[in-house]
Amino acid sequence: GSFTITVPAAAARGQQASVTARFLGYKPMTKTITLSAGTQEVNFSLVRDPFRLEEIVTTGVGEATQLKKTTFTVGRVDEEQMKEVPGASALVAIQGKVAAVRLVPTSAQPGGEVSLRLRGATSIGGRQDPLFIVDGVITQFGLADIASDDVERVEIIKGAAASSLYGSNGANGVVQVFTKRGSALADGSLRVSVSSELGSNAMPNEMQFSHSHAWQVDGAGDYILAGGQRQLEADGIADNPFKTYINHWDEIVKTGLYATQYVSVGQRRGPTNFNASVQNTKNEGVIFGLGGYNRQNYRLNLDQRLRSDLDASFSAFFGKSTNGRAAEGQGSPFYQLMFLQPDVDITALNDDGTPYRATVPLSNDVANDANPLYELYNRKIENDRSRFSGASRLRWRMNDWLSAEGN
Repeated sequence: GSFTITVPAAAARGQQASVTARFLGYKPMTKTITLSAGTQEVNFSLVRDPFRLEEIVTTGVGEATQLKKTTFTVGRVDEEQMKEVPGASALVAIQGKVAAVRLVPTSAQPGGEVSLRLRGATSIGGRQDPLFIVDGVITQFGLADIASDDVERVEIIKGAAASSLYGSNGANGVVQVFTKRGSALADGSLRVSVSSELGSNAMPNEMQFSHSHAWQVDGAGDYILAGGQRQLEADGIADNPFKTYINHWDEIVKTGLYATQYVSVGQRRGPTNFNASVQNTKNEGVIFGLGGYNRQNYRLNLDQRLRSDLDASFSAFFGKSTNGRAAEGQGSPFYQLMFLQPDVDITALNDDGTPYRATVPLSNDVANDANPLYELYNRKIENDRSRFSGASRLRWRMNDWLSAEGN
């Protein structure tokens, strides 16, 4: 890389100055130069830092501090680590990258939020989630809507050490997310990032159902009816195989595709830099008839140097998602599958030609017998969510040792 520092001629009077070069994953290097008229060239050759103790962190401290100078452990995940194994959200992307950080799924639905546990459980019935901060803004809605492609780095403080700066809200730890900005780009450069991901979802295991029943049958294997009802065997043992066996699991659970498209544009020119991004995510899920999970994210980060000692920053995010859900409890399709006889064709049409069969044949002698396809096709449950967050910051550097900042 290259850099340029311009010092007014009136300020160059032969005094000594220190210049420090830093880069993620490398040890910083400092060189002393003499300020004088004319052009000087200073070259740096940085050495890799495998322990990354020289990195700068801002979470849990009053100002940017080297990691080796903090009195507590700060876990850090940068952009390069996230690219190795991308995640559906910023929270999922840090899984397996920081010690003692455990993700606990709260729902198997596409786009569902996951809970984060730092070191272990801290309460029997109370709140255990850490404090989430995105670009300096405390959020109570988790990170399910934050795209991992938008994240520059994540800093994590585990345990009660975070309470020293964040109070009781940080008793379970702090997770601070920093999204990409144009400040890291070279002056005059333009960065365009495009990514696309395509994959499929499948259920790894399936429910097992009985292949036999306890109803009386004739020599052809057909039910013996009395008054339109099936008759139980005298011994009540389910040892008669169903004449027809249909695997209803394959009719309810399908293989679903998911796709993500992401585009971001960043630029730095003079006193202005910005980064704007758009992401579209679609996940069909694996359950028949549900609309799946659809999400659109829009983000803009803008920094402006108003004058030599005054900077302003602005961040805005808007996300909109729709998640198709199935009924829960006794109305859920998997609950109904447990009582459904495997010789019933649930894909058959009703008498008026509408799908799917609303009444299960011979259902009077089986409790809770219902057609899950009918429920999934006719009963639509959608969870719509719109989320907006914005932040602004103004920093005034009065002199070398005193500055004021307002959010």
